[in-house]
Amino acid sequence: MHTSEIPQSPSAEKKRWLWLGATLIVLSTLLWVCLFALPFLPVNAGAKVGIGVGLAVIAEITFWIGGALVGTRVIARYRRFLNPRRWLKERGGQIQLHEQKNMANKKM
Repeated sequence: MHTSEIPQSPSAEKKRWLWLGATLIVLSTLLWVCLFALPFLPVNAGAKVGIGVGLAVIAEITFWIGGALVGTRVIARYRRFLNPRRWLKERGGQIQLHEQKNMANKKM
């Protein structure tokens, strides 16, 4: 019996799809980052627009396919992590809490 004929467990198959989905999401992020280098390419403006649109479309497609593979929980966590408004709220809450502790210590 060849090793390719041995059936894999469902958890191994699930891990493979999860890994593939995460790889597609990382690839999508890298494609979006490539857009920042686009103005420095030695091509005319029309080509830059075409390349930019192509990169954006491919980045979105890879993100959504990766998201479908990893599941909604991972996508929700990824979006929360990348939301700058959430960073400010959390940071503001920490600063406010720290200031409240200092005020309470001064009253004692």
